[in-house]
Amino acid sequence: MAERTVNARQLEVLKWIVAGCPEGGTKDTTYKTTAIALQNRRLATVTKRRSVWKAEATQAGRHFAHHGCYPVGHWTNTSDTTRAKSATIASAARPIVPARAERKVTALRPADQMIADIVAAGGRLEVEDLHNYYDNLVSSAIRYGKVPEGKLLEIERRSWPQRCCSS
Repeated sequence: MAERTVNARQLEVLKWIVAGCPEGGTKDTTYKTTAIALQNRRLATVTKRRSVWKAEATQAGRHFAHHGCYPVGHWTNTSDTTRAKSATIASAARPIVPARAERKVTALRPADQMIADIVAAGGRLEVEDLHNYYDNLVSSAIRYGKVPEGKLLEIERRSWPQRCCSS
């Protein structure tokens, strides 16, 4: 299973769940939907019995709330025996791919993270773009006004530059 990032709202709800879901900790009921997203990332468990909603942080969820990243091997380990059995069956059909290094999740949206990376790199960031990922991030950054005022966001290619600016 591919690693899924956690956004700022999800991190806020996760910390609330780790704290034991104190009263008044959330302003609306969207925390329930957010908690389901955390459950899908194996960071929380959510139950509803007899109209009583309950959320608890998993061990990985507590680790994420304190360290801002998934525990090592989070996406490769499965505690559910059903998942383990299906993973064993699936691995017989597919070659085993080594797990990539765990990366720290920043809780920033991808376009915001790209802008932060560019600023941290001194205004120029060189990457090898596979599948036009950065083209899409640059388009999003421009579309949603993420480019700092008076700055130019430019994509350079081997054969030609593509210039994009904000207004």
